[in-house]
Amino acid sequence: LADGGGGAEDEELFALRAEVLKEAKKLKLKVSGLEGAVAAAGGSLPRGKRSATQPAPLAPSQTSGWGGREFVSPAGVPILVGRNRKENEQLSLRVAREPDVWMHVRGVPGAHVLLQMSRVKGKAPPAEACLQMAADLAAFYSEARDERKALVTYASPRHVTKPNGAPLGAVKLREEGGTIVGRPVDSELIPPEVLGAREAERFGGKG
Repeated sequence: LADGGGGAEDEELFALRAEVLKEAKKLKLKVSGLEGAVAAAGGSLPRGKRSATQPAPLAPSQTSGWGGREFVSPAGVPILVGRNRKENEQLSLRVAREPDVWMHVRGVPGAHVLLQMSRVKGKAPPAEACLQMAADLAAFYSEARDERKALVTYASPRHVTKPNGAPLGAVKLREEGGTIVGRPVDSELIPPEVLGAREAERFGGKG
């Protein structure tokens, strides 16, 4: 009788195991496909459910000579972020061109940020989510990074100039395009691993 009872239980366990393996296989396929898309894009999954709307992957940076930080916006637009004064100057005066969008947090030192619309085909204006991600990054890589909100100035590259005798990385705007509220602390657009490395990722620090 014990053997007969064990056989019934074995059949149930076998069926359960088969079902679990079936579901696990489906899950593995979904996860591996998602991870492949992220790896191809050279980035990390943002928070929330945006993984289902990730842009088509971009090739490695096409910006000649650029070795600083580079992110990809929700619409697939590259976002360059200076790590120090030298890279800020390179980004603002040599890399930036129309119709890119230049950004910097207002009133405190920080990274210069460039939303590279020049690498997007067509003349469509930048999407709101792309502008917001760039503003969040500008606030995050600045001395306002511990604030919940920080005003970020944006401008056209043609209005970014360097005054005579100004120190490395210092620029002046002939005309502002406006401001965006950056969210350095609880941004849903900055990759989680970047938010988690707050000390190492400070502007002018490591990297």
